[in-house]
Amino acid sequence: MTQSQMAAGVISESYYSKVERGDNRINADALVNLLVSHHFDVGKFFDRLVNQSSVEPDLQIATEISIAQYTKNLKRLDEISKELKTRPEGSPSWLELRITLAYAWINHSPEQVPDGVKNKIKKIILEDNWNRGSYQTFCNSIIIYEIEEAAPLVRNALEHFVANPEYDEFTLQYVALIAVNFLNCAYHASKEERKSVHSTICQAIEFLKNDLPVEPAIGFYKIMGVYYKALFDGNLSLVNHISEIVKEIGYGSLIEDLKEK
Repeated sequence: MTQSQMAAGVISESYYSKVERGDNRINADALVNLLVSHHFDVGKFFDRLVNQSSVEPDLQIATEISIAQYTKNLKRLDEISKELKTRPEGSPSWLELRITLAYAWINHSPEQVPDGVKNKIKKIILEDNWNRGSYQTFCNSIIIYEIEEAAPLVRNALEHFVANPEYDEFTLQYVALIAVNFLNCAYHASKEERKSVHSTICQAIEFLKNDLPVEPAIGFYKIMGVYYKALFDGNLSLVNHISEIVKEIGYGSLIEDLKEK
């Protein structure tokens, strides 16, 4: 970007130029406003700034875990898990949890996640009273709960967002993923379990289709709302049509486990 684009009207171009050269300092308010203007996650920015030397390698591994999860690459996940176990200093607990969740998502088997972890995550979510952090935590960990246990938390999250909407890009993505990930879990549940959470399934689909704003950053999730409605309604023509588009843009692995049973 040019200096003018980078300054984003938050500070003057001339002042920003001196910041780049190290002649001027930038205050915290201006820095946060610049980050928001350029759609940076402010919390992650400062986490990386403060812990850059020690956390950076683990952030790379976390990214590789996410890629393996979304591409259903169990072989790569096994390799990463083996690498972590050979660390002489051990791995941080949050990274171990991250890889456990990745296995749970790929295998649709939350049994390997201890109950203590489930309760701890639920406590964090409820105590935070639904903010961006709790939306993010929950969207990544829905898989560890039984579908009937997850349903009231999903309803609570979606209703809170509708009553207290936030429009920053990251919050929108996290709350949309809560709905999408719940629908994925519901699809893999038994017919009896699915019937017991039918109203939450309908609520999640309605949320994706109509309650979220028209925002490019979450366009894919709104499409998934249409996809899941067609899937649960048995509209195979629409399911196949959307599937072809999703595969064409390279996201086929995200719906590979949704083939008709």
